[in-house]
Amino acid sequence: MKAVLKMGAVVLLAFTAGANAEERFRLSFEKAEKLYTSGECVYSADDAGIPHRDMVLLFLEDVLRAVTGRDSYASDMIGDMSVFKIGRKVDSELMRLYDYAKRSDVHKQIKEDTEAMSEQIKSLVEKGSLSKEGYLFFVCEEYKMISGKEYYFANDLNEYSKDLNRRIYTRNINNLQDLLRDVN
Repeated sequence: MKAVLKMGAVVLLAFTAGANAEERFRLSFEKAEKLYTSGECVYSADDAGIPHRDMVLLFLEDVLRAVTGRDSYASDMIGDMSVFKIGRKVDSELMRLYDYAKRSDVHKQIKEDTEAMSEQIKSLVEKGSLSKEGYLFFVCEEYKMISGKEYYFANDLNEYSKDLNRRIYTRNINNLQDLLRDVN
C-alpha cells in the first residue's frame, strides 16, 4: 500500500488540475479504510507541506467534484451515494450538499466554484508541493468524512455550505423581486 501512496502526491495534484480518471490512481473506500485501520492516518495538516488555505482548496475541490458527479478521490470512495450511505453513517454536511446539488441552480454554482478552485491550485500542481504525508493526510481526512468521523476540514465544508446557501438564497430572492417587478 505504501508503494502506491508514494506516487500519491503527484497523482492527487495531477487530478485536481483536471486529469481524467484514467490518468490517476483510483482509491476505493476499502483501501482508504485499510489505511485508517492499519494506523497509516497519523499525519497532521502541518505535515502536508503546503499552506492551510491550499489544503482546504484541494479538499473542497475534490469533495465538490464528487457532489456534482464528477471524477474525484471522494467519488472513487463513495461511488453512488444513494447506495453508499445505506447502513453507514456519513457526514451530515456532505449529505446535505449531495441533496442540495440535485437542484440545477445549485449544481451549476458548485461546478463554477470548483472550476475557480482548480484555477487557484494549479500552481500546486506545477510545483508538486504536496508531500507524501500530505497526500496521506488528505486521503485519511476524506475517509473520516465519508465514515461520519471527526475530520480536519469539517468547519471548512460547513462554511462553504453556508456560503453556498446564502448565495443561492440571495440569487433566488433577487430573481423573485425581478419577476414581481415585471408583473407590476
